[in-house]
Amino acid sequence: MEREGNSDPIPIDIILDILSRSSTKEIATFGLASKLCASILNSQDFTELFLTRSLTSQPRLLFAIKNSGDWRFYSSPQLHNPDENHSLVVSADLHMQLPGDMGSEICGPVSGLFYFPNMRRSEVPVICEGVCIDGVLYYIAGQAKGVKLACFDVRNENFSWRWDSYDYGEARCELRLCLQILEDAQDQKWLKRRYTFPVNIVVKGDVSVVGVTATNEIILSMDYTSKAFFVFYFNPERSTLERVRVQGFEAFEKPNRVYTFVDYAEDFKFITESS
Repeated sequence: MEREGNSDPIPIDIILDILSRSSTKEIATFGLASKLCASILNSQDFTELFLTRSLTSQPRLLFAIKNSGDWRFYSSPQLHNPDENHSLVVSADLHMQLPGDMGSEICGPVSGLFYFPNMRRSEVPVICEGVCIDGVLYYIAGQAKGVKLACFDVRNENFSWRWDSYDYGEARCELRLCLQILEDAQDQKWLKRRYTFPVNIVVKGDVSVVGVTATNEIILSMDYTSKAFFVFYFNPERSTLERVRVQGFEAFEKPNRVYTFVDYAEDFKFITESS
């Protein structure tokens, strides 16, 4: 790209670096300036640089909300080591809407793609949210009597169950986090940890673990929309729990199911293709 007059042209790598640090709105405005600007945004070098920068420095929380007639996708900043004053507030931005007939549940994302298991277009069962360690696939399986950890050894095709869900007792007013930690994968040694959080930061309604950040903080999120919607950041090493309010869901008249995903990164190639 050339400057006016006799000045030297701006190197393309500097342009790409500046754009990768800009907001999607600013980038979109740049692309409208000329065909040359648009071609820069459509280049593979820029789309890969933008995605890499988003993954490493700008992770976000993604919220998929099942409304009565559609799916709505929001995102908010994913905080890094938030304060312990429990008064932080972030805003959720609406990205897109999909028809409600996509199904009632959602899994993912994997490589930017979501899976709707209830669309009834295939009779083949699919495992969602599994983790593979040393050739063994671990995933949560629901049963009539509760939840168990299913283990499938892909090397010898052996299948087994490892533990049942915890008994939470009668104290439903407390927020408890129960962890099963795989200490030795070869000998299948598991450690149990249970954490009970202060009542003054507990919210009304169900809360689920939705993921772990790069700094080993466990993120929990409310399962349904509310006039006051919260996510929680728990640090097992410091045994601290920070509550963050997410604004943007107040317009929902009744509670709607919320699926929360961590480490969401914007892909500008997808943004330009869907806009």
